[in-house]
Amino acid sequence: MNLNPVTVISFMFTTGSNKFPAQIWSFDNATRVPLRVDFRMQAEIGARMSFYGLVELTDYRPVSGVMYPFRIVSFQPGKPPEIVTLHSVVLDAAAPRNEFNGAGGDIQ
Repeated sequence: MNLNPVTVISFMFTTGSNKFPAQIWSFDNATRVPLRVDFRMQAEIGARMSFYGLVELTDYRPVSGVMYPFRIVSFQPGKPPEIVTLHSVVLDAAAPRNEFNGAGGDIQ
């Protein structure tokens, strides 16, 4: 269990006089890395939507001076936790191009 102080940042969705948390981010104050992201509402960009649920990020390791989480656990309602464990990270300046999908609702 991590007993370090954390900073919590909440992104709110406002409709009329009501406010709803959309995302809640928790950061470790000592290392400044995100520990947990709680997606209360799905984010939508064009035809792509994020999932609804909680993501925990742990086992941070430096790769070319940048800290990467090597263990990612996602919790979605009604499903067992999904655990992703990275064995290595290789940096490449050439990222694949994002394909535009106008029929799916993407905007240019």
